[in-house]
Order: sequence, then C-alpha cells, then structure tokens
Amino acid sequence: MKAAGIAWFHSDTYEESKSRFSDGDKFLTTYAEWLERAEQAEKVILDQGVPVIRVYVDSDEFTEWVDENGIENVDSAARRDFANYVAGRDG
Repeated sequence: MKAAGIAWFHSDTYEESKSRFSDGDKFLTTYAEWLERAEQAEKVILDQGVPVIRVYVDSDEFTEWVDENGIENVDSAARRDFANYVAGRDG
C-alpha cells in the first residue's frame, strides 16, 4: 500500500518556520499544540490502514524542492505536495 506523506516540523525550528511560510499566521501558537493536532491526524490515517511517512518541511531538502519547482507561494499546499512527493519516492 502506498504511504501517505505528512508535513512535519522539528520542535526547535517550529517558531522560525512560521515566519517562512505565507500561511504562517494560521499556524497553531506553540509546537506542543501543533504536535498534538498532527499526531491526531496521523492516527486517523494509520487507523485506515495507510502507512505514514513524516516528512520534515523545515529542511534544506524542502527549500531545494521549492526552488527547483519554482514555487512562489510556500503554503500548506506546497508542504502537502512535498510530503506526497517524498512519500512516493521513499515509501
């Protein structure tokens, strides 16, 4: 079964990441809040029998992918597309 990619953050870069994304003002206030919500979403997918790959979007690889693909609006859609790209490649 094909894995689902979920955009993920490191705890030490969450605050900085909020300022790097065009939709950063919509992020949950703290990493702890975000992590709780992300783990709930991950569980829903796993409960459906779909494997999940956590894909870090606060990485150099994500930045390179954005540049290589000419993405100007780095938002939730870009993070989702990157996560799915990595899951398809690595999953």
